Amino acid sequence: MKKLLALLLVAAMASFVACGGGKDKAKEQKRIDSLKQDSIAKVKKADSLAAAEKEMKRLDSLKQDSIEKAKDKGKGGKGGNTKPTTKPKQTLPKAQATKASTGIKKK
Repeated sequence: MKKLLALLLVAAMASFVACGGGKDKAKEQKRIDSLKQDSIAKVKKADSLAAAEKEMKRLDSLKQDSIEKAKDKGKGGKGGNTKPTTKPKQTLPKAQATKASTGIKKK
């Protein structure tokens, strides 16, 4: 009986070692999931950095364009002076225009 019990105990220990327990698989799965999340976060960060860099380049080109336009205006190129050369005539409403021309004041 002791020999049978010892044999069963050895067989149980061998099968337990062969299967690897159960905790190691759960830990390994958590580690794999963590690595996946880390890699996804890195990709998102890289995408956002690339988008920010692209936007900065666009803004820099707009800035350069506006600087060039300002230089062209200073040289008398396109656009030049935007102020009108003559003052616009002031128009009075009809009632005031007739009073001013006749010199009659109504009370």
